[in-house]
Parts: sequence; structure tokens; C-alpha cells
Amino acid sequence: MSSRHGNGKRRRYFATIAVVLSACVSSDDNASTTAPVEITTDFETTLTTGAPITTSTPAMSTSSSTTIAQFVTYEIFDLEDVSFPGAVRYVAHVLTAPGSSVAELTLLAERISEEIRLQAPFQALIVGFYDFREYQGFGFVMGRWEFAPYGDWGRADEAELGNYSTFEGRSFLDEKDWSQRPSQQDVTIWSRWEDVMSELDPDLTSDDVLALESEAYKVVSEELDVPVNDVEQAVENAAFWPFS
Repeated sequence: MSSRHGNGKRRRYFATIAVVLSACVSSDDNASTTAPVEITTDFETTLTTGAPITTSTPAMSTSSSTTIAQFVTYEIFDLEDVSFPGAVRYVAHVLTAPGSSVAELTLLAERISEEIRLQAPFQALIVGFYDFREYQGFGFVMGRWEFAPYGDWGRADEAELGNYSTFEGRSFLDEKDWSQRPSQQDVTIWSRWEDVMSELDPDLTSDDVLALESEAYKVVSEELDVPVNDVEQAVENAAFWPFS
């Protein structure tokens, strides 16, 4: 099987994942499409995509009266409102350090949920983690953590806004094989390739996927001054990272 054919299957696979993710975060036809909710945090550190991200390994420092936890560096780069009548629901898209473990992300998700609910009360929350923000819309790279009544996102309307007594955290976080992580250059090329694919065929209805991909490779190659073979390899490296 050629790499191009494989990429075509990936493209359709991404479309399927997007539908599943949409069903997860918004199960009502009347779900809100308002602008992202603005959240500010004193402890939030802004990250620049592509720049080195400093990891602070979670460690518990104890004394006779205090316990202090250190958290990985992160940025909430989008707080998406996916509410529907009777239920305020948010999805926090969080950029954080590569190499983060499930244990680290769980601690971080719990802290993020605490901070958000103080500023924007909700009836359900998803905290999804990425190491590259370009993957937003293609799946949470490190998985997600849900905080909802009885741990069930779909039961958001059963909780009174501001009352978290029935809330439980539920983890869908993944331990990643970080040796497979693509480079920033790979992700940049892949992201542009995805955009070009959509520009050439917005509804992904092409009967000749191979021809469409071939044209997209050429466009990206010319735009970024990168050999076509390198564009293909970058797409190969980056395409499945959220699901590997």
C-alpha cells in the first residue's frame, strides 16, 4: 500500500473522529456556538508553540502543616462553550508539556477544573490536553478528563449550577509513547496540508483521493519550499499522533 493511499484513509479517519468528538461534547442540536469563554489564571504560563516547553515534574513537598504540589507548565488556549438549554458545559483545550504522564495530567485537570468553576460555574467540564495546539479539532493528543454529575457528561442538566456535590472526575487520559512524537516542523507541514486538502475539496467529496492528496503535497511543497517527499514524510509522521 502506498503512503498516499494510507494518508487518504487517515484523512477519512480524522473526519470520523471529529464526528465522534462532536457527539461527545455536544449531544443537543441546540448546543451553543458562542465565542470561547475568557478565563484568566494567576498561575497560567503562556507557551509558544514550537518553543521548548519547561516541564515541572509533579512532586509532593510536605511539612508538619502543608503539602505543596508542583504542576506541569500549561496554557488554556481555548475554553469552548458547548452548553445547551438547561446545562452549562465547557471544553477546556489545554496546551501542556510533552512527556507529561497520566498522573501529572490528572492533577493538572483537577486544578484547572477548580479554577474555571470559580470564574465560570458549569454543570459539566471536559479538560483536553495537547502538546501541539494544531491538533485542536483532530482529537485530544493526551486524552481528556471529564468532571460532571456522577462522572457522566450527558447528565449535566441533573446538577444545579454551582452545586458540585454529585460531581465525579472521570479519566480518559492516555500514556503516550513519546519516542513517536512528531517534530514541530512535521506538525506545521501536516497542518498546512490539512488546510490545503480542505481548500481543494471543502466537503471531502473527491472520488480520487490520491489525486487530491498529490495536488495538496505539491501546493505545500511550493509554499514552504520543502521537497514533496519531505512533505509526505511529515504528514506520515504527524497524522496519527493523537491516536497512537
